[in-house]
Amino acid sequence: MFKKFFLTFSSLIFIAGCSMNPISTQKVAAFDISDYSSFNISLSDASDEVRVSPFTATGLKDELRNQLEGLSLVFTEESPDVVFKISLAIEENERFRSRVVYSRGNYYYNDPFYNFYDDDDRSFIRVTAEDSEGKPLWTGLRSIKYVRTQLVLSEEEISKYVQSFIDELIGS
Repeated sequence: MFKKFFLTFSSLIFIAGCSMNPISTQKVAAFDISDYSSFNISLSDASDEVRVSPFTATGLKDELRNQLEGLSLVFTEESPDVVFKISLAIEENERFRSRVVYSRGNYYYNDPFYNFYDDDDRSFIRVTAEDSEGKPLWTGLRSIKYVRTQLVLSEEEISKYVQSFIDELIGS
């Protein structure tokens, strides 16, 4: 009985976890990526932040270009139909943590060498598709990961994040 309940419950959690969409998207009602034939990619000025690795920013740009060319779009520098803008941001986040080392009765002793602030910051990526006049057509935003000093993504992570944006772009 318990095994059946546990199997059913864990299956439902797994299916619900897979169906959650971590990307928040918005688009113009008439937007369809197949209506466009050429594109360009730019990095937002905010993406030049010191805490973002230049290899990560360049890797995201190159991977997005490869994925869009796989959709039969042509990369061009001069008068593209749609421009994709990649924005990277890091939200500084300080949360107070405490750790009680010893307690006896009403007296508490805190460890003086313990870091009381959690300094992991969240990083975000936004991909925005704009028309030739600079008006937004589609945008997707997602949290990437927590970072301490610098946002560094591996090639596999870059590929995974860009693929999730492409899936949303095609599916929207």
